[in-house]
Amino acid sequence: MFVAINNEDMNIFEVDAFINRTREANGGVISPEFAMEVLSKTNFHGHIKKVLKNIKENCTTREQLLPYKEFILSSVDGREMSENALKDLCELAKICECKEEFDKVNKNPKLYRAFDCEGVTVGDIYEFDALKGENLKVYFDTDNVCLYYCDLSKVKELKFKDGSEVKFRRAKNLPEVLDLSMCDDVNLRECDLASVKGINFKDEANILIQKVKNLPSDLDVSMCYEVKLSDCDLKGVKELKFREGAKVNLSSAKNLPSDLDVSMCYEVKLSDCDLKGVKELKFREGAKFFLSGVENLPKVLDVSMCSEVDLVDSDLSQVKEVKFKDGAKVNLSYATNLPENLDVSMCDYVSLSWVKNLPKVLDVSMCSEVDLIYSDFSEVKELKFKDGAKVDLEHASNLPENLDLSMCDEVDLSGCDLSGVKELKFKDKEQEKRFMEGAKNFEGKVVYAGDAQNIPAMVNSGMEM
Repeated sequence: MFVAINNEDMNIFEVDAFINRTREANGGVISPEFAMEVLSKTNFHGHIKKVLKNIKENCTTREQLLPYKEFILSSVDGREMSENALKDLCELAKICECKEEFDKVNKNPKLYRAFDCEGVTVGDIYEFDALKGENLKVYFDTDNVCLYYCDLSKVKELKFKDGSEVKFRRAKNLPEVLDLSMCDDVNLRECDLASVKGINFKDEANILIQKVKNLPSDLDVSMCYEVKLSDCDLKGVKELKFREGAKVNLSSAKNLPSDLDVSMCYEVKLSDCDLKGVKELKFREGAKFFLSGVENLPKVLDVSMCSEVDLVDSDLSQVKEVKFKDGAKVNLSYATNLPENLDVSMCDYVSLSWVKNLPKVLDVSMCSEVDLIYSDFSEVKELKFKDGAKVDLEHASNLPENLDLSMCDEVDLSGCDLSGVKELKFKDKEQEKRFMEGAKNFEGKVVYAGDAQNIPAMVNSGMEM
C-alpha cells in the first residue's frame, strides 16, 4: 500500500494545476485511480486536502467508498498527514469499515512529511547515477542499497525503504540531515561526515560506523541494540548515549568522550583504545568487557560487575589494583606488567598464557579452567588449583619447585619444561600417566596424594617408572 513519490519535474503549483485539470476533465470527480496517481506525485497537505474534499462530496456510503479504500490506507502508510486530513481519513475509514486496518497502517514509520511534494524513485544505483539536476529528493525502492564511492552532491534528501540495508563507503557530500530511520542495517564506512549535521537511526537498528571522521556532535545511538564505532575519530562528539542492553564496539576509536558512560551496555569493546581522557568507567551487572591492547588504564580497574573481561595484550603498568567478579571469565593472555597483588582466585576461568611476570602466589583455587600456555613462572613460589580443575600448561616454563596437580581433573603438560620442579604430586599412578604425556626435562620425584608412605618414584624425562 505504500506509494513512493516519483516527481522530479512538477513543483507545488504545477501539481495543483495537474489535479484541477484532470478533475475537470473527468466531470469534476477524482477517480480512485487518479487519487492514487496524486499520491505518487505529492504529499503536500493542500493537494491531499483537495482530493479528500472531492471524495467526501461524491461518496457518502460504504459501497461508494470501497473503490477508494486503497487510497485511504495508502495516505497514512509511511506518510505524515495534517491534523485535518487525518481526521477526514479516519471518518472515511469508519464508513468504509476498514478503521482497524487503517490504524495498523498508520503506525508504520513516516517516510514523507505533510509538506513533501518533490521526489524521485529509483530502483538501483544505476538509475541513481543517471539522475540529473540539483537538490534532489531521492527514494530508493529496494531492500539493499549500496552507495560505495558515490558523490551525493546533487542530493538534498535521501529516503529508504522500511527494513532496508544501506551501505555507504567513502561516499562524499552526504545530505545535511541523513535520515536512516527506515533502515534495519546501516554501514557507514570510511566516510567524511563534515557536511552532515544530524543522523536519524531506526529503533533497534544495527549500525556499523567504521573509520568515520567528523561525526555530528550530538550523535544519538540510544535506539540501537548493536553499535559499532570502531576506528572512528570521536573528536567533537560531546556525548555518546547507548541503549539499555546494547552491544557496543569502540575498538581503536580515538578521542573518546571524557564522560564515557557504558553502564547500560551488555557488551563493550574498547580494544586498542587510549583511555587517557576518560574520567571513569562504569559497567552494567553481568556485562562483557573487552579491553585488549588498551593504553592508560585507570589505577584502580574495577570490573567487579563484569561476567567476562578481556585484557589480552594490555599493559597494566599504571594499574595498582584490579577487581574481578566472583565466577568471572578473565583473559589476561599476553598482558604485561601485572600488579603484584593481582588476585584471580574468584574467577571461574582465567587465561594467563604467554605472561611473564606472574604473581608470587598464583591462587586459581576457584577456577574451573585455567589457561597457562607458554607462561613463565619465574616469580611464582606457590600455585593453587581447584578440585576438578582443567589446566593447560603447554610449553610453560620455570614452574615452582613443589607442584601439586593431584586435585586437577585434566592437565596438559605437552612441551612443558619441568627441569626446575623437585617434587611433583599426582592423585595416583593413573593420573600421572595421563598428565605427564609430552612433559620435558623432569628429574625430580613424584609423590601421590593419600599415600601414607609417599614413597618417591623416580622418573626420567616424563617417562613412566
